[in-house]
Amino acid sequence: MDPKAVKDVVDRVKAEVGHPTIISNKAGVVDGKSIIDLSLSEIQWYVTAFHDHWVLFTF
Repeated sequence: MDPKAVKDVVDRVKAEVGHPTIISNKAGVVDGKSIIDLSLSEIQWYVTAFHDHWVLFTF
């Protein structure tokens, strides 16, 4: 995950089309595991899933 890359895209969207009125995030995580019990690939998936939240926070 690269928060700077997210900010760069957000800035481009704002410059080209203006501030969006709707942002839809479709990621969710539920598996019942403790973070300690997650594998590295599961953690990477969570990072990818939560990347959408960076978009929301950046706008």
